[in-house]
Amino acid sequence: LKAQFYQYCKEILAGHGVVDRQSLLYKSLLWFDGADFSPYGKGKAFAREILGRVVKSTRIADLEKIAEVLGFEKLSREEELQKYREVLAGHGVTDRQSLLKKGPSWFTGTDFSPYGKGKSFAGEIFVRSMGGQHVHVADLNEIADVLWPGGSSNEN
Repeated sequence: LKAQFYQYCKEILAGHGVVDRQSLLYKSLLWFDGADFSPYGKGKAFAREILGRVVKSTRIADLEKIAEVLGFEKLSREEELQKYREVLAGHGVTDRQSLLKKGPSWFTGTDFSPYGKGKSFAGEIFVRSMGGQHVHVADLNEIADVLWPGGSSNEN
């Protein structure tokens, strides 16, 4: 019965263009909370049905758990890094040089959906929490080391 329910939830999500883990995570949290997932209602109510618990404020971790429960496969670390590169490419950043040229102020204030603004996005890339309020040049260099080892850009 649960398998049928989860399949039905996947069909509801597909109606919104969500067909895998990444397409779910690429939707904004604001979109998820406001979307109509009839017959279950808006995002928080839909999440409650899937997760079996109250969701007061939808977070990326909730979308990850929904993806897991519904059987959307998790990406490998290299696939994750490629997604991060693609998000940056959408902002004109394709290598270390273009990242450093944009600078820490730009990075800190830019929204890298679905990962959030600069500090949150950097935390995703580093797989750890970022201290302080800003992203610094040293952080940008570390991001470049992770995404473009050896200083070269990767092909899309």
